[in-house]
Amino acid sequence: QRAPMHKRLSMEAQLTSLAIVNLLLGLNAGSLSTQTSSLHKFHFGFNATLAHVHIPKTAGSSFNAWAARKFERVCGHKGYSFDQPIKFQPRKKSKRDKGSFSLMKDRQFIDCDMVSLESGWNAWNQVKDRSQTALVGLIPCREPFDQLLSMCNHEKIFPSVNKQKGAAGCGAVLECPREEWMSRFDNKLLPPTGLFAQAFCYDYSDLNRTAKNLENLLTLRKRQLSIPFYRTNRDRPKEKEAELEFCRDWVNKEARRTEPYFKYCSDCPDFNTAVEAETWKEGVRAARELVTPPIAKAPTEESVNLLVIWAVLGPLLGGMLAVLLYTAASRTKQKDTAGRPGRDESTSLGTEFDTELEALVASDRE
Repeated sequence: QRAPMHKRLSMEAQLTSLAIVNLLLGLNAGSLSTQTSSLHKFHFGFNATLAHVHIPKTAGSSFNAWAARKFERVCGHKGYSFDQPIKFQPRKKSKRDKGSFSLMKDRQFIDCDMVSLESGWNAWNQVKDRSQTALVGLIPCREPFDQLLSMCNHEKIFPSVNKQKGAAGCGAVLECPREEWMSRFDNKLLPPTGLFAQAFCYDYSDLNRTAKNLENLLTLRKRQLSIPFYRTNRDRPKEKEAELEFCRDWVNKEARRTEPYFKYCSDCPDFNTAVEAETWKEGVRAARELVTPPIAKAPTEESVNLLVIWAVLGPLLGGMLAVLLYTAASRTKQKDTAGRPGRDESTSLGTEFDTELEALVASDRE
């Protein structure tokens, strides 16, 4: 015996609802799987951010501006990816590419794949807290003697030296850097106990190699913008500096002994070697485990696989459940209608509905 029209419509609605639910589950799982597999090329993990420590006289301004004009989600004092003019304007001509740290804090670092800071090392605490990610340090290194002379030139100082070796003759070279400059690095940044989950250095003179390897980690902009050399220094007096050549070995040795930054650079894991050999993957799991996002954890590979399996099996299971429900409803209907032929159930249902509505109205009036 066939069920009345309103019963059949209700049952069809149930079947349709089940089909829609399973379809949505399947679509959600499929879209999540696609998003995860093509998330972008930042292989350090969902919860990690490259932390470029801008040490003076390592081409940090050019590096930041170049990265912001080549990649997505770069955030730095010298440029953000989302706010790049078509024609590059150096800092002296435009304030657009020069962001104060307070402005950077307002932007929260939430959607940055790489952050470049020229602030004291303590500022990385706020980057980590506000981004809720593990930080992977990217630290430029340069020969101390050459870097210190570049700092002297920036300060318009030429070190006063004499032909004596050691501190008496060459100590003035070590006095050029501002205290603020060298405070941008501290051993408290370094793993395993510091702010950075991992840390790598790269050779200042090998920027092309570093840039090429970053292309395997960061997302390229749809339109990459050109950038000239970001000049922040006047020409160095090479002829006069040649007179200081006798100080090179002593300055290099002393700088590495007394200054944490130069000491780190003398024996640090090289970024380019690690990326090319893919040995950086060894620390990925530890970096992911260091930070738990405040809202929800990023989907793991296992959870994505489970969702994909559910996307395949969900519709099948939903269809089986719908058949079972339909069968059970049919049997129940047969029992209810047995021995009562000809009863007008639609009229009965309408009467019950009207009675319930009148009761609701009456209770509302009370």
